[in-house]
Amino acid sequence: MGLQSPPQKLPLFKAELGKFVTQSVLLSNPSNMKLEATSQNLNSINFQIIPSKIIIPANDSVEVQIKYYPSNFEIIEYGEIIVQSQKIGNWKFILQGKGLLPSQFDEKVVSSPINEDHACIIKLRNPFKDHIRVKIELEE
Repeated sequence: MGLQSPPQKLPLFKAELGKFVTQSVLLSNPSNMKLEATSQNLNSINFQIIPSKIIIPANDSVEVQIKYYPSNFEIIEYGEIIVQSQKIGNWKFILQGKGLLPSQFDEKVVSSPINEDHACIIKLRNPFKDHIRVKIELEE
């Protein structure tokens, strides 16, 4: 196995509750072999790495995305993501995120022709660890 890279502390993530923010990191493969790496996420509630399985061609680099989904506001949330490679070692990312009060979400308008069936999916994500109540209004 290769050498362990020093941990990399990413800048503070800041996102409104119910939304997310993304930072990119570059992973380099200095070897002459294709590298397959997996990730270990120590806080999957608030942080996500995309893709979770990473393939880096020989002597090349790939950019991966780390997303932050806040579950509190005005409180720092912590995480670590470790990208593990059997061939050249691991990358460790130290993560901190801060949730912000949400602004108003964009209005979602759904319409349907008269006497015709219509289906529409409206996705909602509860950013909190507790249940919330949501109010949806239908108008003519």
